[in-house]
Order: sequence, then structure tokens, then C-alpha cells
Amino acid sequence: MFLSPHTVQAVWGFFIFVLQLESFMILIEEIYSLYRDFPHISTDSRAIIPGSLFIALKGDHFDGNRFAADALQKGAAYAVIDNPAFKDGDRYIVVPDTLGMLPLGTS
Repeated sequence: MFLSPHTVQAVWGFFIFVLQLESFMILIEEIYSLYRDFPHISTDSRAIIPGSLFIALKGDHFDGNRFAADALQKGAAYAVIDNPAFKDGDRYIVVPDTLGMLPLGTS
């Protein structure tokens, strides 16, 4: 059976998409599980409540990833970041978009 290069590329692209989707769903489940154990969410490293989840948000003039280590030092249970360069241990969770994780605790 011969498949055209276009068909092979389309099938491969779909396969990669499915893997990424599955990986994202596992990540969502992992973060939701942490949220059940640590239901307080903080986005400001200056006002950490011990045992909270720190979510590193970014804006035009700040990058919360830079404050993840400080949040953990002040008692956050985990830091959710979106820049793997700031990961420094097993209490960091890297996600594609931290803002997309924020609605987990806001209903």
C-alpha cells in the first residue's frame, strides 16, 4: 500500500495532535488533583498563604515565572509556571499557559 507524502504528513500531524491533547488532559487532571489538596490559589508572591498554589501570570510589565521560587520559599505548596527555564525542582508544574489554568479555582 502506497501513501502519498501529503497523506503521511496529515496522519503524522493528527497523531502528534492526539499525543499533545492526551498530555494536556493528564496535566489538567494533575493540577486539578493538586487544587483539591491545596484549594487556595495565589497569583501574587508577596501575599502567599502557606499551602497555596502559586500561579505565575504574565503581563506587559511583569513575569510571574520570575517569582515562583520566592512563592515556594514563602510557603506555597506548588508553583504553576509556563516557562520551563524557571523550573527548579519537583514543586514546579510547567503548563503551556498559566492563565488558562487559573479558571480551575474560580467558579
